[in-house]
Amino acid sequence: MPVNYAQDWLEVEKLLGMRPLFSGSVDEIRQQFAATAQNPQKPDYGPAPSSVESFEYSTSSPTNPKIALRVYKPKGVEGPLPLGFYAHGGGLILGDLENDDYLLRCASQAIPAVIVQVDYRLAPETKFHGIFEDVYAGFQWTLENAEKLGGDKKRLFVAGDSAGGGLAASVALKDRDDGTRAIKGQVLIQPNTVQQDLLPDDKKHLFTSFDRVGKDGACVNSETLTTMWNASRPDGALGKYICPYLHPDGHKDLPKAFVFFNSEDCLHDDGANYAQMLAENGVDVKTKEYVGYPHVWFTFPPLAKTLEFFDDFVGAIRHVLEE
Repeated sequence: MPVNYAQDWLEVEKLLGMRPLFSGSVDEIRQQFAATAQNPQKPDYGPAPSSVESFEYSTSSPTNPKIALRVYKPKGVEGPLPLGFYAHGGGLILGDLENDDYLLRCASQAIPAVIVQVDYRLAPETKFHGIFEDVYAGFQWTLENAEKLGGDKKRLFVAGDSAGGGLAASVALKDRDDGTRAIKGQVLIQPNTVQQDLLPDDKKHLFTSFDRVGKDGACVNSETLTTMWNASRPDGALGKYICPYLHPDGHKDLPKAFVFFNSEDCLHDDGANYAQMLAENGVDVKTKEYVGYPHVWFTFPPLAKTLEFFDDFVGAIRHVLEE
């Protein structure tokens, strides 16, 4: 079945003069990503909310002496406020604290909430175990500093986009596995929850979007994902957290979840099947599918629907924090 993009997405491709796609080697993908920000035909979102302050902090992990953290906090709002922890996307080979800065400022203002974003090391320079070590260290720092930041540990949520959505799901799993159980909700945006070639035979029939969208995928296609997975995969044991969908200790007793996914996205089934897995294990889960859109479509401001996604993200956070 061919991809079937929404008309407003096709208009974005027309405006750009091409179907955007990150492809090639890791270095080539990084160069393309850097160039995207400089594209004069890609309009800006506009000014970020001025009522949100940001503060720079750092923490450490056993193999990384300095993990950068950015804290977003609305001005003049009495605390303690809901507390969020966020991991950016980029296939574990791209991205930094600027990726979703605008989105997080909007969310911090709208909820209102204190949100901590972590800047983890990237592959291939660092493999998955080191990346996840950074992310979980950032999560622990968030918990330990909740009161100082004006956050309420009883209203703690984790969130992330794409690879960051997979990382956020794994943080929720480890929080449960370690017995901390501090997380009240998880918001997973188009998450990558499994690597296609690691699927056991009895699960492969559930994951068809990888091949269905395949090389026709906009922004990120099946070849891009394979490059990203190969870059971050450890040489030795894979461990429990590299693929949340395949977590060996199961998916019971996890926090309330909201999962977003896109119909014309190689990772559609990652999100849809992870949500189904959570539901089958008794987790309170809600989903939203964007029909006709590819991976990371909402990073293109010409789409009026981008503002709808911003509102949906805020609504999802509120939902997972509800009693």
